[in-house]
Amino acid sequence: MSSANVTAIKHHSMSIVTKALYITLILYLILDTWLLRPPEGVSLVVITLVKLLPLSLLFPGVFHGKPRTYAWLCFILTIYFTAGVLATWQTPEQWQNWFLTLTSSTMFITSMLYIRWFYRVH
Repeated sequence: MSSANVTAIKHHSMSIVTKALYITLILYLILDTWLLRPPEGVSLVVITLVKLLPLSLLFPGVFHGKPRTYAWLCFILTIYFTAGVLATWQTPEQWQNWFLTLTSSTMFITSMLYIRWFYRVH
């Protein structure tokens, strides 16, 4: 197998993994807000929109495979990573905090690898 084919396979696999993690993060944020840890005294719809708005803006570009959108995704993921790290630091016994931290950091890495291999293929 040539080097170009290996890079194309890596590029495609990072695209699939990033998209799967993207959907996983969105579903987790919805479940966390509505079922796992619903906040008291505030509108669940408003909290859900605030949590999902940054990710929702990038939805078309992520699923069309645009590398610039993946770069913006990396910037936005730092918000979720920071929230996950701070929550994990405060209550390390809650798995939800660890899940947010690991999902956002893994998606950051796969997005960066996608961008790298996209430009090597194209």
